[in-house]
Amino acid sequence: MIKKILCLMIVIGNISHSQISEKAMDKLRDRAQRQYDSYSSQQNYIESEIKAYNKLEKLGEELSPEEYDYFLKRVESMYPYNYSMQLKKMREEIKFSKELQNRVVVKVDKLAVPKEIVERFKAEGERLYPKNTAEQKRYFDSSIENYKFIINFLKKNK
Repeated sequence: MIKKILCLMIVIGNISHSQISEKAMDKLRDRAQRQYDSYSSQQNYIESEIKAYNKLEKLGEELSPEEYDYFLKRVESMYPYNYSMQLKKMREEIKFSKELQNRVVVKVDKLAVPKEIVERFKAEGERLYPKNTAEQKRYFDSSIENYKFIINFLKKNK
């Protein structure tokens, strides 16, 4: 067992390109030892988590610092020290966010919804569903549809 741990530490030490904190590496080692019996499985798990961590950092280069921090805080709170899940969830969050922004532009253009109302719907969706962009998107879409219905109703019943 001690040989496995020493070999695992040597392998991890050789992966010098990552900037993972020592605390995070300890968590990865602990999780690897709890989940996998074989040394090679432990090594594969740690390497895959390090790759996911590095991809997370590269993803940060594609976003503004504010956006990256916002998404990272959300996924870290959901999956602490699980970089592969953080990466997967962050990609989903970014995709949903971009879709929501595109829908805002399209729907605002078609309905002439005032920007203040759009921002209010968006903020309310984030308040009601702070960790779920899919629900935020549903809330926003529903709010826009209701807004459209109310405007059409008021126009017809003046």
